[in-house]
Amino acid sequence: MGRLNKNTDFYNTLSPDYDLMVNSSAYINARKDILKKFIKRDYRFAADVGCGTGNDSIALALNGLQVIGFEPSEEMLHEAVKKAASYGCHVGYVNKPASEITKDYNHQFDFVISLGNTLANINPAELKKSLHRIHLIMKKGGTFLLQILNYRSLRKDNKRIVNVTESGGKIFFRFYDFLPGRLDFNILTADKENLKNHNLITTRLYEYTRSNMTELLKTAGFKSLKYYADFNHTPFNASYSKDLIITALK
Repeated sequence: MGRLNKNTDFYNTLSPDYDLMVNSSAYINARKDILKKFIKRDYRFAADVGCGTGNDSIALALNGLQVIGFEPSEEMLHEAVKKAASYGCHVGYVNKPASEITKDYNHQFDFVISLGNTLANINPAELKKSLHRIHLIMKKGGTFLLQILNYRSLRKDNKRIVNVTESGGKIFFRFYDFLPGRLDFNILTADKENLKNHNLITTRLYEYTRSNMTELLKTAGFKSLKYYADFNHTPFNASYSKDLIITALK
């Protein structure tokens, strides 16, 4: 078990390697087609909350939307700005967590997303504020699309290993520590040619359930909630679905 890092420090440290770890070019191509299914014809403006290195923001822009990405990690945003330029995308980026999005963005967005398990990084008190702010930045009739992991299933099956990937001469091991009343997320990065050259970072995640999210979303003012296990609209099952995907309307 590694030393617990503050969430922003965790992602600042990870930022130079994040796109290597997730294969960002393949990710963006796939995500462009996935997001198209949720974008209504009259949508023009989108926000990516917890945008990281901007992969989903770019996928939204490639679908013809005007996009702003919000992200608390300054170093992740630094990578996002460079990547958007390499794709020829005009994406605006703001170094703010969701709970601190300023009022000048109120009622600006048709479509808001928060994917990649972003909301699981936010503690309960801040998440309540975050969802309230997300509701306020949306236009009436807009859609909020979120994705978190179904930790009830993962903890039950003790699925500690998230993924092992290799890229750029490095090997990335992503895994959990399922502790009583606490969940730690770890990334161990090792030099492929010298495994003794490695670095472990750890941060805390929060195990939100469908019922948790439903209560918080409704309290924030969202309605018409729908629940899926994947982006193909497969019905969610709390016992075995890996992901919880929710669409909610303002």
